This record gives sequence, C-alpha cells and structure tokens, in this order.
Amino acid sequence: NSGQIIYSQILSVFYVEQGKYLLLPVPVQRNSDLNLYTTIPNGEIISIADVMGRIVLIKEISFTHEILKTSLLQTGEYFYHISKNGLKIYSGKIIIL
Repeated sequence: NSGQIIYSQILSVFYVEQGKYLLLPVPVQRNSDLNLYTTIPNGEIISIADVMGRIVLIKEISFTHEILKTSLLQTGEYFYHISKNGLKIYSGKIIIL
C-alpha cells in the first residue's frame, strides 16, 4: 500500500501435462545439457538412438527434471524413445548442433 515497486528475478516455468514429457532445448548444442521434464517419474527409461538405429544412451528417469549430457554424442539427428515396462510410451527427435 506504500506504492513501493518490488522487482524479483525472472524465472522460467515449464508446464508438463500428466503422462507427457518435455525435452529442451531442441536443437541443442553439442556439449550442452539436454533437459528432460516429466510430472511423476515411475520407472520409465529413455533411450536415444542414432540414425542407424544404434542405441547411444540409456537412462532411467528417476526425477521430474533429468539432465542428459550430450558430450559423448556427435552432431546430427537422434531419435528418443521413452518406455515403461518394455512398452514405448513416448518418442521424438533430437538434433545436436
């Protein structure tokens, strides 16, 4: 009520629907982090494959925010699949610059 203006730090907010996944940034610079967001992880596995179909990364999703390192990946296109109990439940494409 005093008319004083208070500024706060700007923060990013991501909304992820239940049962969905958000992978950012795409495209991603090589050696930068790829961020995976989900609502309630429950034993899902993310696997990343190159264009030849070779699996280059597999990781269990244990937290609502997972960080995937791209330092071991070469530049190019990759495909990711998220599976639960052996069934693919989500997929998409990643581009490494």
